[in-house]
Amino acid sequence: MFDYYDLILKFIKTNFEPTYPDLANLKFTTDEFLEFLFLSFPNDCISDYELNEILLSLDFERFTYTVEKISIEKSKD
Repeated sequence: MFDYYDLILKFIKTNFEPTYPDLANLKFTTDEFLEFLFLSFPNDCISDYELNEILLSLDFERFTYTVEKISIEKSKD
């Protein structure tokens, strides 16, 4: 049986570096990041607690920020 904890730890450590959201080259919401991980690894291969433990051990921090979306309507001229 695979030790997914160690595989995921190594994968995140190799491919992602903790940084502030405004400096990141690639920005994921929590849902998008989890979806990406679970497309890379089997669903439910680790618990939420274990994933949180991995991210904290790699010095990832939680950031909450809002993204303002602007909608533009075409004029009917």
